[in-house]
Amino acid sequence: MFKAPCIAAALALALGSAAQAQEVRHPTADEFSRLSIAGMKHGLAQSHPAMKGCLDQISNYAYSEAYQAIIARVVPAADLVVLDAFFSTPLGARWTDDNILYSRTDGASHGEFDREELERIRVIVSMPSYIKLQEVGGSGDPLIQKAMMKALDPCQ
Repeated sequence: MFKAPCIAAALALALGSAAQAQEVRHPTADEFSRLSIAGMKHGLAQSHPAMKGCLDQISNYAYSEAYQAIIARVVPAADLVVLDAFFSTPLGARWTDDNILYSRTDGASHGEFDREELERIRVIVSMPSYIKLQEVGGSGDPLIQKAMMKALDPCQ
């Protein structure tokens, strides 16, 4: 008699927990999205100047959901804690900003980081998970490609 309501309650709790887990945004996904979007906007604005106005309207976080799915697939939980801790700091954001600037200037400029900051950055960029995310982002992963097409749809 009480079995059905208990099963329904357990199912509702499980579904609610699963939905809540998917709503967690990872700073790592946001920063990789920001970097990828900046590269896309810069490249397309150079090759298709008429698109610049539309490109400027694309959110820097348009790829965050795709990166979150990729992270779930390729980044161990312990590494994600370290990456998220870094990318949730001003230094993590500055590192992303510096990479964006570096790509826009064809490697001609880099921001300044002190020795301690460089050591913290070195630890992150030498992590296999960080390297894997860079490779996945640059390899034409289907999730990133789908997110790109969705982001560009209003521009076509």
